[in-house]
Amino acid sequence: MGKNNTPLEAEGKKPAAKLTKSQLIKKQQRKRKLNKIISIGVCILLAAALIASVVAFSMSITPSLKSTVSVKSKYYNLDNSVVAYYLFSNYNTYCNQYSDYLTLMGLDTSKSLKAQEITDGVTWFDSFLNSTKNSLKQMIALASAAKDDGLEIDEDDKTTINNTLAEIEYYAKLYNYTLDNYIAAIFTEGVDQESVRQATELTLLAQKYSNNLIASYKYTTEDYDKYLSEHPEKLITADYIYYTFKAEIEEGADEEAVKAAMEKAKAEADDLAKATDVDSFKQKLYDILLAAHDESHEHDEDNTLEDEINTSVEKYVSSMSYSVEEDEGKWLFDSERKTNDVNVFEDTEYNSYSVIMVVEPAHKDESNTLKVRHILFTADEYGSDEEAKAKAEEVLEEFKNGNATEESFAELAKKYSEDTGSKDNGGLIDQMIKGSTVDEFDEWCFNEERKNGDVEIVKTEDYGYHIIYFIGNDDLLAWQVNADGYLASDDYDADLEELMERYPVTFDDRKLNYIPGK
Repeated sequence: MGKNNTPLEAEGKKPAAKLTKSQLIKKQQRKRKLNKIISIGVCILLAAALIASVVAFSMSITPSLKSTVSVKSKYYNLDNSVVAYYLFSNYNTYCNQYSDYLTLMGLDTSKSLKAQEITDGVTWFDSFLNSTKNSLKQMIALASAAKDDGLEIDEDDKTTINNTLAEIEYYAKLYNYTLDNYIAAIFTEGVDQESVRQATELTLLAQKYSNNLIASYKYTTEDYDKYLSEHPEKLITADYIYYTFKAEIEEGADEEAVKAAMEKAKAEADDLAKATDVDSFKQKLYDILLAAHDESHEHDEDNTLEDEINTSVEKYVSSMSYSVEEDEGKWLFDSERKTNDVNVFEDTEYNSYSVIMVVEPAHKDESNTLKVRHILFTADEYGSDEEAKAKAEEVLEEFKNGNATEESFAELAKKYSEDTGSKDNGGLIDQMIKGSTVDEFDEWCFNEERKNGDVEIVKTEDYGYHIIYFIGNDDLLAWQVNADGYLASDDYDADLEELMERYPVTFDDRKLNYIPGK
């Protein structure tokens, strides 16, 4: 088993399938809205520390970004102020996301991006500019196709843009800036509110076409079956429990000592392999970990030593995607494998023996998917956790005192929900796979006693309060939902490539280099 792809080096922990904050409960994007289009977005809620660190600048040295057209296409000619807006949105987002690691990455935010190299001859400015150019190629192609299809910025889009600028202005006043000076401080001198407006219009129009394109993809059960047969590595997994015994070989040990150490590790592995089922394997593993436990080791005072070791045992339960390139994969995915099968594998590179027992043989996820609606309330919107909860309770009462139907719930979601990914669709989350959302939301929805029409407020630790309306099982199994996503992703990539060829974009690199490194 290779060093880079061995599941044995992942401590046996199944990858979590939790949504990030930006993806919170946007389950419907799993099916149709792949959201592969640009995620640069409008970077407005920067940390106070970032704003406080901005040094006052002299407007007299502002580069003439707005008069320098550096990007041209059939329908769009963008000046450097718009390109700089995208570039520094990308940069600011990157800095926020990796704030704890910037120094290790070699990025000094107090210095110009043009004065810092990632590799020989390639600066951080070059890197961010290249990613911005790639994003612009996609956005301009999508927005151009939207124009040819008759799509336009509508009143809702204009409201979104105006609200964005209003929110930026709020923070400008908070930090004693004028609106344009604040925008210039966030991005770079020469970027102003008109730059933000132009860029946001382009992004929204591109997103309109992207959403329509993705929604047009329709697949049949035959399509899913065909994809499964062609790409088992994406849809087939096997669950197992394992433990690795590494031979204790001292530096400079002679051949006899090495042989003895390997024989000892092999004997230990063979003893564990005598387990007859998963439960006995776990018990043996418990005993091994207990014996190796350092009595001086301080464990969490809220847990007993037994709890701590049991937790460690569970970390050795893992899952492998379909692979038959190495001995372990060939064995695990053999058609004759069954639960409780066990085997020992030698790794001469690492002088170790790994014991693997099958928990569940190769399978596709045939669990049911669910359909629910929800309304999200957050402390960010209402000022405190208590106020968000109070608002959720108020809206729940409004629902109960009304028609109390799925349709009336959908209308309340459109009115109150903060989840932009589902709000316009009445808070609908369809084809929801178990484990795909945050724990509290997931546990409520997949409760075996849940029935159609159940409605309740559920608090999620990090993201706020949800009123959830349970509808029931959806039409596709979990593996089919995943296949649907892969198919749509492949089709989207192909369509986007064709659009970029149809609507080519030219960049004037000489003019783009006029954008300051900040």
